[in-house]
Amino acid sequence: MEIAGWIVLMVLLAVIPLTFFSLQLEQAGRLARHEFGVLASHYVDDFRRKWVQSGAPPDEQLLGSSDIQSLADLANSYGVVSELRLFPVTKQTLIRMVIMIALPLLPLTLTMFPLDQMIARIFKFVF
Repeated sequence: MEIAGWIVLMVLLAVIPLTFFSLQLEQAGRLARHEFGVLASHYVDDFRRKWVQSGAPPDEQLLGSSDIQSLADLANSYGVVSELRLFPVTKQTLIRMVIMIALPLLPLTLTMFPLDQMIARIFKFVF
């Protein structure tokens, strides 16, 4: 239990300072989603007007046009902005942190349980 407590304490020491940026991340995310949303809306409207409603201009071809690439880049940028989270640490990152913190403590468990007993318990659990 003491080892588990130390692991939790170490994870909290690494993660708690990141929570101080949560308010700024939320505000930046809202502003960026709004700005990119407006920009994307104008660009999509212009793209639709140019290529769908009026038909393709006679001197330009849709295939190879930079308009489509710009639309795809804008969609990717909006995807990045929309994935901005309030808390900058994911569940997967927390699991990795726990493993990285616990890994050096594994030899300590050998002082509490003999190796042959640990192997026997593992084999009982697995088989």
